[in-house]
Amino acid sequence: MTQLFIYDAYSNFVNSVLKCNDTLNIKTQKFINDQLEWIDSEIGKNKTDPYWNLVEGLIAQLRGMHRGYTKKVEDISKHDQNLDFSHFYYLTNMGDLEDVIPAFEYEEKNADFHECSGFIKLLADDLVTSHNTHNM
Repeated sequence: MTQLFIYDAYSNFVNSVLKCNDTLNIKTQKFINDQLEWIDSEIGKNKTDPYWNLVEGLIAQLRGMHRGYTKKVEDISKHDQNLDFSHFYYLTNMGDLEDVIPAFEYEEKNADFHECSGFIKLLADDLVTSHNTHNM
């Protein structure tokens, strides 16, 4: 039921976050793929830990969604809409990738262009912070 919505989300992701490039640069791909490998490794090492048990369920859910998506693409013969798991996984990292991509693709920016604002307040016994992104 959601195959087309997922594909539309991926298309929007490519057009907005990836700036019409349908793949991440090699350094960013490696970072994200290493992250997933690390998650899988931690799941394997922490079978009785409630936190990693939850993460395992979330990753299994994502892999199941990808299998369902792939099956639907095959059923309707829309092979141009096929996404491999890494592209599917990138969608779950879309918000983070807005920060990760520039870290690996440093570009000089106009000094007058501001994408974010932050708030920091030191209290007597605490430090309060907040962040707001304006590039959405």
